[in-house]
Amino acid sequence: MKRVLHCRHYGRYVDDFFVVSTDKVWLYSLVPKVKVFLKEHLGLDFHDGKLTVTSVWHGVEFLGAWLKPHRIYVSRNGIGRIKRKLMRMSMNSHETWSASLNSYCGLLSHGNNYNNRRRLLQGVENFERYGIFDVALRHYYLYDPCVHNKCIFAAMML
Repeated sequence: MKRVLHCRHYGRYVDDFFVVSTDKVWLYSLVPKVKVFLKEHLGLDFHDGKLTVTSVWHGVEFLGAWLKPHRIYVSRNGIGRIKRKLMRMSMNSHETWSASLNSYCGLLSHGNNYNNRRRLLQGVENFERYGIFDVALRHYYLYDPCVHNKCIFAAMML
């Protein structure tokens, strides 16, 4: 992209990519060149249905996130998947939660997603029963069973 097609602003991951330019005609002129390159060098087909030329201010969905100038949001589909998995997960054993919750916290911590983190993670009752989130909702800590039981015992003694 950079050396052959001279694209200054682009992003790619495995077989997904996007190109940003102020020249719409130049962007359309890239399509045949990219199709030829993908077919000859990588053996891949270009999916015409996924080609979108839009204003940068509308953003582009890339790898489950919406990329806009100066901000990144997790896509609505991504939020829905996380919400469904959190509801299923809250019914399982709490020993398995920590790694999954920290994975979701990490995904949601990229970009401008604090309100999404707050709505998703603070709304599930069982998670707060067995652990605690840090202030920024970027990490979940399971309570230490020994310390937690001592705290409950001490509270009952008072």
